[in-house]
Amino acid sequence: MIVGICPDDRIPLTATTSRRKGVTIKLSRRMKHVYPRTIALVQHGLVDLQQIISHRYPLARTAEAFEHIANPATDALKVVVEP
Repeated sequence: MIVGICPDDRIPLTATTSRRKGVTIKLSRRMKHVYPRTIALVQHGLVDLQQIISHRYPLARTAEAFEHIANPATDALKVVVEP
């Protein structure tokens, strides 16, 4: 996952290693103009963020939470680690 813009707007990539490992590259675009509207929707109770939380873990099981969210075979949507 590449988030943001790399220096010189280029991605340093070794083709041989990437091909051998079957690397998939995904890019993410920051869209800062949507943040204020999104925050306002949540503040006004128009979006229920609790619905997207699929799993909760205590702080002591943080490593397990990360393993869960990283595994594409799970049904995890949003994993929350609570104190």
